[in-house]
Amino acid sequence: GVSSAASDVYKRQTHYHMNAIESINYRETKIMKDQKLIVTLLLLGCIAMIQSCSNQDIEAEKRSIHAQNAKYMEAYNGKDARGVAELHADDVFVMPPNFSIVKGKDAVETAIDEEIKAGGQNLVFTTIEMNVEGNYAYEVGRYTMTVDPDGKSAVSDTGKYVVVWEKQQNGEWLMKADIWNSDLPK
Repeated sequence: GVSSAASDVYKRQTHYHMNAIESINYRETKIMKDQKLIVTLLLLGCIAMIQSCSNQDIEAEKRSIHAQNAKYMEAYNGKDARGVAELHADDVFVMPPNFSIVKGKDAVETAIDEEIKAGGQNLVFTTIEMNVEGNYAYEVGRYTMTVDPDGKSAVSDTGKYVVVWEKQQNGEWLMKADIWNSDLPK
């Protein structure tokens, strides 16, 4: 009798402890699964956030910059120095060959106006490389133009340029820095 009763108590305690251990294991497994799910969701959220930040349509941005170059050539060849200046950021640095640094739109307008009056015309840009990253882009290219000063024979000029573009709050790309130089001897 007594050993049978003790055996029953032992069985009940063992059963109780086994159920408790299974319950703890279940809870730990559920917590671990929940933690894994949370970590997975956080990682997916981070990935989605990174992708949305880098979801910039680079080709569309490049087309916008090419369109700005087309406006520049049209304004320059149309003798519209103000139109050229408007394609530059307010705090632009322009570094023409054999001249001091030009800073700001108004100074750019004056410099371009002088260049046009000196016979600059038929300007054509050819982009060699362009890279867009966020709100900045750089462009490396070649240019051709004719300089036809009054009373002198026309000269064909070829050269190279580097432009740093900055995307404005309104989405428009403007020149932030511009430098070029001629292939012709000085």
